[in-house]
Amino acid sequence: MVEIDFYEICGFTAGLLFPLGLVPQIYKSYKLKDLSNISYYWQLIYMFSLSCALIYSFHNNLVPIWTSSLLELFFMCILTIMKLYYSRSNVSNNPKSQRRRSRVSSPDFVSPDIVSPDIVSPDNP
Repeated sequence: MVEIDFYEICGFTAGLLFPLGLVPQIYKSYKLKDLSNISYYWQLIYMFSLSCALIYSFHNNLVPIWTSSLLELFFMCILTIMKLYYSRSNVSNNPKSQRRRSRVSSPDFVSPDIVSPDIVSPDNP
């Protein structure tokens, strides 16, 4: 029978919590359908480091490390696929992006902070 001590429990707990830290980001990204703030470089470096950790942990039979790394790599692949999909899909269905684009691109838009009523008034001598 395999005896699990305090340190193994800490290892497995950390191994579970690290990948679960990506779940809120996946959920938020799915709801907003916007991953523009997530860098492809960060994703690639993160996945490469997880791959190296997997190789090391398999070689040394470090079960808490390879289970955590495998789960994190799975979640990172989901984020990468979502980023690729949402960056190529039509985001015009998102009302926030429509509002932002219409305000910025509209030639009639003038910020009330910039123009005072004194300057705009035709009655001004």
